[in-house]
Amino acid sequence: MLKKLYVYILLVFLICDSHAQYYLRGEIKDDQSKPLQNVRIGLHSDKNVYFSGTSGGYGISCVRQKDSVTLTLDGYLP
Repeated sequence: MLKKLYVYILLVFLICDSHAQYYLRGEIKDDQSKPLQNVRIGLHSDKNVYFSGTSGGYGISCVRQKDSVTLTLDGYLP
């Protein structure tokens, strides 16, 4: 009986942990198609801040299929 309980609890944790994960990725470029590095990327759903890489690329793991972001960089208007 106790063995069945452990298996059941393990399955519940696996099912809860296996909910869909999404990956938001892309590149940030200026109007001349030059990559912009260190752009501040604010993901609205989790309130975390991420930054683009040296080639302007970014990759963010998120739990929602749809979300909103805010991009900011010194010298550029929001």
